[in-house]
Amino acid sequence: LHSRNAKLRLFFRGCELTKNGHTLATLGMWKSGHTVLFSIARPEVEGDGQKPIIKPYDSLECPKPLARALNQVQRALEYGLVPKLALDGTGGTYFMNDMRKRTVGCFKPQDEEPLACNNPRGMVGQVSGL
Repeated sequence: LHSRNAKLRLFFRGCELTKNGHTLATLGMWKSGHTVLFSIARPEVEGDGQKPIIKPYDSLECPKPLARALNQVQRALEYGLVPKLALDGTGGTYFMNDMRKRTVGCFKPQDEEPLACNNPRGMVGQVSGL
């Protein structure tokens, strides 16, 4: 999220949600409390004045509460707020606050899990059965 612009893909239960494929409803997301995963990638070319972008991948329609949360995260990023690393845990879990300091989102980069290459807690290595 430190890039000026991002491409975002949305995943739920290991399936990517796409315009012509899976939706939150077809994957069984009917109530709150589910975890939705976002895949963020740095754009190929970054220009001056670009703003961070966070949105569902492609033109996926999402539930209104999720759309509101994404909008709050987008505004916070544009305002210059950055996600904060959780105090506990062995991997990278980040919380995003809005301008009122309320938590509006949480994410876990896959490459920051324990033993992954970008683990923010120094737990970098390889899993070994020996």
